Amino acid sequence: QKSQIDYESLTQSIPVLRENLKRIENSLELTTEQVQVTEKLFKNGAINALQLVEVLSRRADTIQNKRQVEYAYVEGLAALYLQKGSQP
Repeated sequence: QKSQIDYESLTQSIPVLRENLKRIENSLELTTEQVQVTEKLFKNGAINALQLVEVLSRRADTIQNKRQVEYAYVEGLAALYLQKGSQP
């Protein structure tokens, strides 16, 4: 019964992780644009270094978050694959 619950949990979490990856990809596109605009503003003196660092930091956080979700997604797929193999 526990393996059935684990299996159902995995089958529900994998689509959620896939959607999260899509959202993070969209965020990465937006942060790429933000970085480009912010770098121009910094070069022109319109913003200071702290503002530039804040945008770069947010992009780094998004990249790190993406890696964590990718890892969880792959881990979930592997666990699901192993669960399927042990199902009667």
